[in-house]
Amino acid sequence: MPFEFVNNNASIDRVARSRIRSHVAIGRNVGKTIVRPSRKRMNELRVKAPIALILKAEKVAHDLENKQDVVPEIERQVGDGLSVFTFPEHVMPASKGLLQRAFSLFSGPLHAPELTYAIDATECRTTIWVQLMFQDEAYFHCALAVSLVALNKLVMKQEDPTEAIHHQSRTLRLINERLSGQDAVSDTNIAVVVALTQYDRLRGNYYNSLAHIQGLQRMIELRGGISKLAHSKPGITQKIFRADLEYSIQLGSATQFSIADVILGITSISGIPKSTKHDRQKIPRIFRCQGDVQFSAELLDLLIDITDFAWHLNDSSAEQRPKLKFYAFHDIILLLGYRFIHISPLGRPCLTSCLENALHLGLGAFIMTFLGGIDRKIADAPLLSELARSAAQGEFNDTPESQEVLLWILFIGAASIFKQADDIWLIPKTAHTIHVLGLCTWEDVAEKLARFPWVDALHSKVGQALWYKSTCCYKFIAVPSE
Repeated sequence: MPFEFVNNNASIDRVARSRIRSHVAIGRNVGKTIVRPSRKRMNELRVKAPIALILKAEKVAHDLENKQDVVPEIERQVGDGLSVFTFPEHVMPASKGLLQRAFSLFSGPLHAPELTYAIDATECRTTIWVQLMFQDEAYFHCALAVSLVALNKLVMKQEDPTEAIHHQSRTLRLINERLSGQDAVSDTNIAVVVALTQYDRLRGNYYNSLAHIQGLQRMIELRGGISKLAHSKPGITQKIFRADLEYSIQLGSATQFSIADVILGITSISGIPKSTKHDRQKIPRIFRCQGDVQFSAELLDLLIDITDFAWHLNDSSAEQRPKLKFYAFHDIILLLGYRFIHISPLGRPCLTSCLENALHLGLGAFIMTFLGGIDRKIADAPLLSELARSAAQGEFNDTPESQEVLLWILFIGAASIFKQADDIWLIPKTAHTIHVLGLCTWEDVAEKLARFPWVDALHSKVGQALWYKSTCCYKFIAVPSE
């Protein structure tokens, strides 16, 4: 039989061509089943999403399965994740890159990543704050403004800051038109004003935007009170309390809402009572003894509750207790923060006793470590930082109990509100305190700190760094000159 090249010009019938293809496929695709995606199915997904979303209601601490805050779980799509969404009418979407980053910021975890093993965040995969980006024009613009400011704090290659101002101005124009209408106190309008407070917080415009908090308080009154709003929109209520607390810490003023309002707002949702009290024998001895320093019962109660909360987080991280539900975790932070401000707003005269005042400010520094923003950073708190710095540099007697309080204030301040510029006094002060207490290792220091509010997963990395720098400092200054 003569050898010939395949003549592609020759006539080959359909059966022969099929046999040729089958023969060629032998060896390379043997045993494989080829499943081609259905074009019809892909087109159906693009048309229906996000109209036909899958609702996965779960029983969670916030009783969210019956609340409108629950947003249907969105099935993962092929592409960038945004192509299936429809945007508010008359809105021209910005670059897909910016939208994707904004979406990630708002849908990401709203707690420190170090607390992943202590907090169960499965209930908040998608929230009303993400949903509104694709439903309301005013909120869409405000979300982009917030995202731009937050991103510029996180990345080296920054976006044009004037674009954030443009989006924020558009939000103000739209919301002012609505507030003069019949549906002025709708859920959406309240959510937009809450987002505006977040924008001003990121920019540090606390004084200029206090009107937002006062406006929210008036809107809630027109809605029938905080408990009524909490039943229908628990997520919005929580954000309102959070903004009120943060502004109070920054401005040194009393909160616009009361502890009773917070208790109504959170217990009506998740049934969270006041924190369970630990046995007073478990708190440092100086707070149990009736000596020269008298601590108020309200301050001691707050100390016990915060210590109990810290120990719970430590146990949860070590898998010795169940994880705290996401919304319950934030409810506890809010209640503790309101009680901290109620004892003494930061702008008012200090507490009578220097030690009592230092303890109060230390509790405030602890609370600040849980008030990270959408940029995942602890907000600067100049007033609280200045007061805590002054208290730490004040007079502490040489008793071990007083020095332990000072030690905790130095370390919890370093983990929250003190900045690198504070090292000039913080490191020598810490070195001296460690020496007075006779502590030789980090384990010795950690044992003392564990008696106070201290979360290992969140605070120990910074604490150990401060111990190392302080130890080196003490060795340096302790070497006698020749």
